[in-house]
Amino acid sequence: MPVRDWDDFYTSSSVTDLSWYEETPTTLIDIAKLGLMPAETTVLDVGGGASTLADHLVERGYEHVTVLDLATTAASNTSQDPRITRVAGDVRSHSCDEAVGLWHDRATFHFLTEPQERAAYKSVLAQCLKDGGSAVIATFAPAGPTMCAGRDVDRYSEGELVSEFAGTLDPVACRTHVPADSDSDQRPYTICRFTKPAAS
Repeated sequence: MPVRDWDDFYTSSSVTDLSWYEETPTTLIDIAKLGLMPAETTVLDVGGGASTLADHLVERGYEHVTVLDLATTAASNTSQDPRITRVAGDVRSHSCDEAVGLWHDRATFHFLTEPQERAAYKSVLAQCLKDGGSAVIATFAPAGPTMCAGRDVDRYSEGELVSEFAGTLDPVACRTHVPADSDSDQRPYTICRFTKPAAS
């Protein structure tokens, strides 16, 4: 999907009206279970858009949080906390200035329906995430929709998501999540926590 189409979502609608908006991100619990310490963790939130995750993390003491999103207008719909760096760019070609301790992705990976797109994503992940670092990746589950925001998506079971990142990430735990709030996204997600093994 072209950048301008993602920009349209943030200029034509209120952020809170977007189907994927969450006042409190569901993946916070998965990050907490990794036991990461704020003082030592640099975070990259992939496809963060107007998500509130970065704000929740800095409130918990994380001081090095970067949000990467295709939409150049997404940042204008978020808080302007100086502790949060917002970058307009494509994860498939992104280059990290320094390795990160946490890679977070809620619902970007499932838009990558072509093998070469997924390969590019995983190459950037491997370059950006430090050895021993953690990743939380969420996609639509098998019972989820086949399209989102007017674009085809892939769906993953827990086993399929783990298999997709085999050789790059080691699984820690997975779960299926369906938002309980009737005003939020009701589509089921597969969420997996991973670590990146140290180079041998």
